[in-house]
Amino acid sequence: MDNQFDVSFLFEKVDQQSISRLTFSATVTAKRILTINSKSSHAYYKLASLSFRQQNYAKAEKFFKRATTIDPYFTIAHFNWGVSLARQRRFDQACIQFQKALDLDP
Repeated sequence: MDNQFDVSFLFEKVDQQSISRLTFSATVTAKRILTINSKSSHAYYKLASLSFRQQNYAKAEKFFKRATTIDPYFTIAHFNWGVSLARQRRFDQACIQFQKALDLDP
């Protein structure tokens, strides 16, 4: 498999595993994507979403931050980063991320 096909296949696999609540497997698959492309904002987003689902908001925050560092225009990552911050009762910081999301997609 070439890298482009491999990554596309792996993203589909992460989605299927996530839907099936196979969180550990989905996390392993998302990390595998990062071994192929360490600058995949979408792989970091998937890791963030999986962490959020497990209510590990600090870990989710780390991955949302990484996703938006790679792609500053990743609107939904900014929004969900804000939700992670709000879940940690860090409302001032959450508002900053919500505002970034609104600025990107009013």
